[in-house]
Amino acid sequence: TTGKVFRTLNNENYCIYAVAISPDGLIIASGDYFNNIQLWDINSGHKIYTLKGHKGLFAGVNSLSFSPDGRILASAGGDKTIKLWDVNTGSEIRTLKGHNRWVSSVAISPDGRIIASGSADKKAILWDLNTGKILDILNHTGLFPGLVNSVAFSPDGEIVATGSEDFTIKIWEVITGEEICKFNTQDEVRYVTFNPKVEILAISIYNNDIILYDMKSQQEICTLTGHSAKVNSMVFSPD
Repeated sequence: TTGKVFRTLNNENYCIYAVAISPDGLIIASGDYFNNIQLWDINSGHKIYTLKGHKGLFAGVNSLSFSPDGRILASAGGDKTIKLWDVNTGSEIRTLKGHNRWVSSVAISPDGRIIASGSADKKAILWDLNTGKILDILNHTGLFPGLVNSVAFSPDGEIVATGSEDFTIKIWEVITGEEICKFNTQDEVRYVTFNPKVEILAISIYNNDIILYDMKSQQEICTLTGHSAKVNSMVFSPD
């Protein structure tokens, strides 16, 4: 409410690539350049666990996502894997292998049943969270296919958006894995996210702009300008 710094969490000067807050608002997860994941108590600022499992020289943890019940944390690694972690114990549950280049983004569906991942191998994968099996492979193919920088489930869990360096955002039906529609942009897509009512899709592109799309009409609403460098992450307020 004041805009003042509440607490600073020191990660030993390692570059932070990803941050996620647990659904109950009690835990912060951070992923860094050296493959470490830290779990922090948000009230005390104390470190709860350090999760180690991603490998590779300076591969990095690129994205983090909590399950809706807060019990599982998914991490996307530069080592081409997605790892699932038990938040209560800090132990690794499972490693998901299916991408052949680094994984740039990961998201867990609102019902906690499906994981979506995007990778530099130009595809997104939908996984069964409980079994770790691949449900669908979503390809970004075209004249200039590019790595998938961002994946995002709609709040109702029915669709998933993928943003790529091929200048497109694709909207997919989660149940069938079919492509519903595609938005074309004038630059590479960095990040995608839905508003809570699935009325608006916000995307950031490499020319530093943010574009808002109307999901019903599939038309651009407006472009937000002002950043002097690319926008790496966005979030809508709950209302």
